[in-house]
Amino acid sequence: MDEKFDIEYLEALSKLKIDDAEKEKFAKDFANIIKFVDQITQLDLPELEDRSKAVCLSQLREDEVVEKEECDVVANAPGYQALMERFFSEYPYSKLIPQIKFRHAQNLFYSGNYEEALKFFDEIKPKDIYKSDRTEYLFNKAYCNLELQQYDLAYERFSEVNKLPFSDYTGPSAYALGYIRYNGQDFKEALSWFEKSVKDARFASFSNWYIVECRFMLKDYAFVTKEGEAMLKSVPEERKPYLSRLISESYLVLGDAESARKYLDLNSASGTQKNRKDWFHSGSVMYALGDYASAIEHFNKMG
Repeated sequence: MDEKFDIEYLEALSKLKIDDAEKEKFAKDFANIIKFVDQITQLDLPELEDRSKAVCLSQLREDEVVEKEECDVVANAPGYQALMERFFSEYPYSKLIPQIKFRHAQNLFYSGNYEEALKFFDEIKPKDIYKSDRTEYLFNKAYCNLELQQYDLAYERFSEVNKLPFSDYTGPSAYALGYIRYNGQDFKEALSWFEKSVKDARFASFSNWYIVECRFMLKDYAFVTKEGEAMLKSVPEERKPYLSRLISESYLVLGDAESARKYLDLNSASGTQKNRKDWFHSGSVMYALGDYASAIEHFNKMG
C-alpha cells in the first residue's frame, strides 16, 4: 500500500473517539475473564503481574469504570492468548467468546498484524458483539482487506460501512473507497468518494490532494490551475514539485505557455531529478514559447 496513504490514514484514524460506555462494558467482561484466570492456580504465568490483575479485578466495584488502556496491560501481557484459549475450552458456549475474540482481533489489528486479525474478525458475527462495536468491527475488517491488497473485498466492506448511519467511520470509509478506485484508475468514481471524505476534517487535506489529481486525470485543467495554485501554499514541501508539474501541464494544455513556464521553473528549482516525461514536458513548454533551441536541448535529454 502507498506509504503516504498508510501513515496519514492511521494518523487520522487515531483521532477517533472512544466511547466511555464501551470502556465500562469491556471492563466488566474482562473482569469475568480475570476471575476465571484467578481460579487456574496451576497455570504458571509470572508475567501476569499481581498489580495488573488488581487493575482489572478492581472493576468489579460498580462505582468504578476501568480505563481501557489499563486493561490492555493485561490483554497484551505475554501469555494472555493461552488464558483466552483456556477460557474458550472451559466455557465453549459462553456469550463472552465473540466479544473476547473481537478484542483479541483488535489487539492484532492495532499491532499491524492484519492477516491474523482478519482470521479472528472472520470468526465473528456482527450480531454477537455489542451493537456499538459493529461499525468499528466492519471498518477494521475492511481495512485488513485493504492492507492485504484484497481490494474487491475491501471495497465491498467499506461500502457497507458507508451505508450505515453517520459515524466516526463514515469519512474514513469514503476516503478508503476513493483510494481503492484511484488505485484502480477509476478516477471518476474516486473523485465522487473524495468529495465526500473532504467534509471530514481529519481527511480534508488528503482528500483535496486526490481531488486535484483526479480532476487532472479527468482533463479538468481549469480546476487544477485554480485549486492547485491555492494548495501550493499549504502542501508539504515534498509534494510541491509534483503539484507544480500538474499545474504547469494544465496551463500548457489551456494554451497559457507563460504560466506553464512559471510553474515549470518552480518544479525545476526543487532539484527533483527529471525523467523522460519531465524533459518532454519542459521541451514542449519551450517549444510553445518559441524557444526552439531550448526545446531541442530538452527533447535530446529524453534519451
